[in-house]
Amino acid sequence: MKKSVGILLLCLIFNGCASSPDDYMSMTPRSLCIAWYERLGGNIHAEPMGIAIDRRGIDCNPYMDAMKEAKRSRDAFYDGLKENLKTTPTKQIRCTTVGNITTCHEI
Repeated sequence: MKKSVGILLLCLIFNGCASSPDDYMSMTPRSLCIAWYERLGGNIHAEPMGIAIDRRGIDCNPYMDAMKEAKRSRDAFYDGLKENLKTTPTKQIRCTTVGNITTCHEI
């Protein structure tokens, strides 16, 4: 019984993160094409976006320059985040909160 409840709970959680093509039917063609192109390469939302583009018969070619620029910008943002995770902090700080007052000092 516990296992069934756990599986049901996991399905509900993952289903809440998933999207369907219907979620993208009201987006403008330009916005949908850009969002789809940005997410190519492993994002779970790329496939349903692509299906919505196909169903609506949208030609994304007129938006190719904007799509490439948005993808470059998004990739640069995530590359920066990855780079930040590689850095090692040079100082350690310890903070203590008492009531409404927080005091921090280097260790």
